[in-house]
Order: sequence, then C-alpha cells, then structure tokens
Amino acid sequence: YTSLTILLSLRCKHLHERLSRQMFRQTQHVISQQTSIKSLLEQYTPSRFGEIGKDNLVMEEFPVVTMLFCSFDKDSVEKYSCMHNTHDFFAAVVGIFLDFDDLLESTKLYKLENVGTHYIIASSVVTTGIVPSDPDTPEVRTEDAVALVELATEMVAMSDANQKINTMVGGGAMHLK
Repeated sequence: YTSLTILLSLRCKHLHERLSRQMFRQTQHVISQQTSIKSLLEQYTPSRFGEIGKDNLVMEEFPVVTMLFCSFDKDSVEKYSCMHNTHDFFAAVVGIFLDFDDLLESTKLYKLENVGTHYIIASSVVTTGIVPSDPDTPEVRTEDAVALVELATEMVAMSDANQKINTMVGGGAMHLK
C-alpha cells in the first residue's frame, strides 16, 4: 500500500510539473503576442496618442475627414495576372507604396492603410487631432482638399514614371477614385 501511494504521489508531481511547464510556455507565447500587437499599434497609431497600453485606449470621432482612395486600374491588374507572375507584380506595387509613404512624411496627411492594390489616406485632422470649432467652414475643407490633390498629383506622376510596373501591366497607370 505504501509503494502504491508513493507511486501515485510521484505520478501526480510529474503531471503537475508537466502542466506547469505547459502553462509557462503558453504564458510566454501570450506575452510575446501582446508585445507584437503593442508594437504594431505604436507603429501605426499617430504619435500624438503617446504610448499605447491598457490605460490609454484610443477612440475618436472626426466630424469632417477628407479621404483619398488610390487604386491600380483593375483591367491592367487582371491583364497582368493572366500574363505574368503575381508575386512580381505585387512586389512592384509594394515598391510604389513605399514611395508613397515617403511622400506622406512631408505632409500632415495620414495613411490609413494599403490593402492589395489600394492605398487609403485621410486628411490632417487624423494626425493633428485638431478639430476646428466649425469643421464645415470652407477654409478647413479647402486646406485638406488642396493637400490631398497635390499629393494625388505627385502619386500619379510617380506611378506613371515607374517603368517596371508600366511594362508589366502594358502601360496601366494608377487612377484615383
């Protein structure tokens, strides 16, 4: 009876240690994932929000935001997809989007995201957080509209000048919606 008790006791200790190690590994994995998520949030959240953490939740409403949507011509994308390696096309698109990111650095405009062949930008109110007392004034809308049009013009010129992408899609260019 004593040897059975000892054997069961050892077996329980072994299971306990095994479960403890599994929980430790899972906890470390969760901490690693939380760190990655926090890093991504800090990278893509406007700096005016400061450090992102559980005590610093970010949610805002902007009554007036001007948006710019930029996309590759769908016919050109479809034409290319039938004729060439899709990986090469998207590698070229990413190169253009990185150039667009460089253009944005000199503005107060805010890149919301790029998905596939789409690039989305918001007006300066998102980065500055400054909402005018009367956002419906023509001056407020004009300033952001002019900045977005100037940026769009530079983006179109930059994408048209990119010989690699134009050769790939048979001269297809960016168009703005």
